[in-house]
Amino acid sequence: MRTRTTTAPDGTRWSVQVRFLPRWRFLSRRTGAWRRRRREGSDGPDLGDVADLVPSGSGGHHSGGGSGGGSGGGFLDGLDEGVALLVVLLGFVALAALGWFVLIPLLLLVADVVVVAVLLVAGVLAHAVLRRPWEVVAGHAGADRAVVSTVVGWRAALRHRDDVVGRLAKGAPLEAAATVRAPRRPS
Repeated sequence: MRTRTTTAPDGTRWSVQVRFLPRWRFLSRRTGAWRRRRREGSDGPDLGDVADLVPSGSGGHHSGGGSGGGSGGGFLDGLDEGVALLVVLLGFVALAALGWFVLIPLLLLVADVVVVAVLLVAGVLAHAVLRRPWEVVAGHAGADRAVVSTVVGWRAALRHRDDVVGRLAKGAPLEAAATVRAPRRPS
């Protein structure tokens, strides 16, 4: 969410923000281990290893006699059977590679974006409907910890953030972990 910065009378620059996901650091530590393992492992097979799998030498060439059938005049008519077969196979491989390396990842990317958007909307709605508290976090570059306040209600969290910025600019101390509740409107 949008971060507001202010400078205290002693010259310390503070940044104050409203957090939507307070446990993100815990989740990233828990799921980020795969990056370390991937860097420590090998890069995979080399191109020389793949070249050893391809058979070398000339294959059997078949050019039989006879009329060959058909009326001729096609694109592959002037080519030998082996070359025509090679062109068709290369075209098939190119189309398969296009599908494998472009179309399937593109479809997966679109599916991922849709899933993330649905989860984001569901998270915001759940946060509002279940009245989960938002975290207003105030910290500065020289500190190893931040001052965190929990506030129920999005507008109340924004007002509390602005209040914290005003108090920091005046040099007033911050109280940590204070829960501020949004006032209920009469029905």
